[in-house]
Amino acid sequence: KKIQFVKAGEKRAPTQKSLPVSYLDGANDWKLMADLDRNLKFPKQVADTNQRPDMILLSESIKRISLIELTVPSEDRVEVSGELKKAKYAPLQEQGKVKGWNVHVWAVEVGCKGFPAASMASFLKDIGIAGGERNRQLKKIGEEAMISSRRIWNWSHFTQWGMRRKVD
Repeated sequence: KKIQFVKAGEKRAPTQKSLPVSYLDGANDWKLMADLDRNLKFPKQVADTNQRPDMILLSESIKRISLIELTVPSEDRVEVSGELKKAKYAPLQEQGKVKGWNVHVWAVEVGCKGFPAASMASFLKDIGIAGGERNRQLKKIGEEAMISSRRIWNWSHFTQWGMRRKVD
C-alpha cells in the first residue's frame, strides 16, 4: 500500500475502493458445463479431444475457457494429484492457444478426510468468492468430502447390492 501524508488541518482525499478482481470479470456470457453423466463434449472450437474435465467454464466473447478438475486423494497425495491433473491437460492448453483461446486449468483437491487443499481456496478466490464466504464454502466442501469418503468406505465391504463381504 502507498502511504499518503496529510498536513495538519487538511482532509484526506477520498480513496476509491478497489473492486474484487475475478477470473470471470470481462464477460457476461459464461457457460458452466459439468460431466455428470459421462458424456460432456469438449468444445471443438477450442480443441479436438475426447478428454472430459469434471467442469468447463466457457466464454465465447473473450475466448476464455477453464477446465476444472476435482480430485479427492488421501491427504499425502494432494500435491502430486494436482500436478498429474495439470500435466494431463497441458496438451489441451497448447491446442487452445494455437486457436486463439486462453485456456486455464484449475486442478483442485480436497483430501478424503475433509481437508480442502490450498488449490481449492485459490480457485474460490479466483472466481470471486472471498473472505468469510470463501471460508464457509471451504468448510462445506470439506464436510461433503468427508461424508462421501465415509460412505464409499462403508460400501467397500459389499461385493454386490445387499451382499456383505466377510471381513476377517
